[in-house]
Amino acid sequence: MTERNQVETSHEPRSPLIGGSVALIAASMLTVMAGATISPALPKMAEHFSGVENAGFLVKLVVTITALSIAISAPVLGWLNDRFSRALVLKLSVILYAIAGSAGLWIDDLAVLMVSRSILGVAVAGAMTASTALISEWFTGERRSRMFGLQAAASGLGGAAFLSLGGALADISWNAAFAVYLLSLPVAVLVAWKVTDPPSLPTSKTAHQSLPSPKATGLIAGIVVLAFVIQIVFYVVPTQLPFLLGTMDADASTTGLVIGWMVLVQALASLGYRWVSRLGFRNVALLSMVLMSAGMATVGTSESIAQVVAGLSISALGVGLVMPNLNSWISVSTSSANRAQAIGALISAMFLGQFASPLIAEMIIRGGGTAQAFLAAAVLALVTAGAVFAISTSKIRQSTSRKKAKDS
Repeated sequence: MTERNQVETSHEPRSPLIGGSVALIAASMLTVMAGATISPALPKMAEHFSGVENAGFLVKLVVTITALSIAISAPVLGWLNDRFSRALVLKLSVILYAIAGSAGLWIDDLAVLMVSRSILGVAVAGAMTASTALISEWFTGERRSRMFGLQAAASGLGGAAFLSLGGALADISWNAAFAVYLLSLPVAVLVAWKVTDPPSLPTSKTAHQSLPSPKATGLIAGIVVLAFVIQIVFYVVPTQLPFLLGTMDADASTTGLVIGWMVLVQALASLGYRWVSRLGFRNVALLSMVLMSAGMATVGTSESIAQVVAGLSISALGVGLVMPNLNSWISVSTSSANRAQAIGALISAMFLGQFASPLIAEMIIRGGGTAQAFLAAAVLALVTAGAVFAISTSKIRQSTSRKKAKDS
């Protein structure tokens, strides 16, 4: 029995209409880079709010406060998704995303702006838990892996487009970058029109009765911790790269293009996840962390924009593989009745990592500069890869011992 089917026992594969699949993928384009979309505008935002104490640090929180809001609200929204209509949660979340995301166009107060970004976080949490849970319910096996690869790729392609556009708009003014969020309006129409719940969703009663086993709970906890660490490493890029490139005389538009390129490479890697997934979840996680470590180390030692792009490309390969891997892993490890709650925990850990990343990086930067934050991220990724390798080796030894005991 392979790693892929040890936990899940599922029904026959099924799929929604093509329009529903497209709508789910389109909704995914809005979510993962929701906070980072305005990162090219951070230097100008810091200049605009220079009269506010600690403005340089606080404008970074404008990006990451969204992550904190997602982390807090995702478990609650996961619980709601397991008990009510996931399609309805998704529809309401996309509408709220458009309103709260674009609010920066007319807000000129840093405190109020943070409130709007917090509301955006609730919308993102709802959209992410609902869309991921719906994909998990509508698809199984290889088709689910393909859909999660497409989901991650769409997030990457959307991120590449949104970041590049955000960078161009940031050259006009810091708040013009918030206009990017208005692109969610046609997605809201598509979602409202085409997304429906799959048949036979679990009821509240069955959700309480179908608790995961202790073994599955331990596995889910490990996946959640891994997601937390991955996001600490990854989110050094959108929060610190604009300032690193600033030392190389790059403007906001160039920063947006560089980050957009990284996300594009990430999307291409995600498209290949369907085939790489055959290595098994732990091996894909190990490969991803090694790539992220190598990429971050390259960026941290770069002396030119070209070297930065090379390092980001290496790191993006790892990120592109690990994101669909986490979603697929958590889906296989849970039942339909409690899947959205586990997805909510995964999303919460991811965005807690995003929120923690600049806080940790700030302490490192004060001691050694922005480049040191990338080097620290490289070390953390390498240590995590070592931990995944050790766990994988232990699992192989346990499996071998059980097989020998059974044969003897």
